[in-house]
Amino acid sequence: MKTMQRILCPTLLLTFMLGGCEKDEPCDCQGDSEWYLIFEDDFEAYATGTHPAVTWTTRFTGESAEISEEVAYAGSKSFRLTSEANWARVEAVPMGILPDSLLVEGAIYLTQPDRGYVLGFGFKESSNTYRYRNSIAFTNENKIAFQYDLCTWNPDTWYHIKMEYDFARMKSKVWINNQVVGENLDLSDKSEMHDFILGGLNFTSGTSTAYYDNIRIYAKCSCVY
Repeated sequence: MKTMQRILCPTLLLTFMLGGCEKDEPCDCQGDSEWYLIFEDDFEAYATGTHPAVTWTTRFTGESAEISEEVAYAGSKSFRLTSEANWARVEAVPMGILPDSLLVEGAIYLTQPDRGYVLGFGFKESSNTYRYRNSIAFTNENKIAFQYDLCTWNPDTWYHIKMEYDFARMKSKVWINNQVVGENLDLSDKSEMHDFILGGLNFTSGTSTAYYDNIRIYAKCSCVY
């Protein structure tokens, strides 16, 4: 299996925003499409039981976060996050300058029916507050939501998520398991999208666990040779 854990442009989107990747950088346009892969992590490269700190930054500690072989969407490993009551685990990849067109993909597996998690973007507002922005939420009420409820989710099931962001129109499109579940969904301003994040939602007692896998972020581009 091809394993990935890479940021393809070291400055993330900055070089792209200034006119595309240079010819000596790893340009990874997807065939004839305009989507350029800027980040990918399938968690296969890390040792089981470790935190992938070389790539992911902990914004809130929750209970724990580590590479797991308990379940995986593809390959043998995933990233397991465990949150505590009223103290979520939040893992982030800091973003640079964001373009007007983004595509995000990932897979998520939740173990409890009333303990939600999020995949998307956000920022740390204070020492005890993290704000999610333009994110897909698997809510504590078993809804999959992006601005509003789109469909429902069940525990112990993998869900593949794809989100397309068009900030020129301030609209988004969402797929769940390759089915369109929302179109022309309103976006909030990208100025608060400081991080790409995986994170938990608050709940009142006990702990919650989710697994993430096959994370990819694309930007629209024309490769420069």
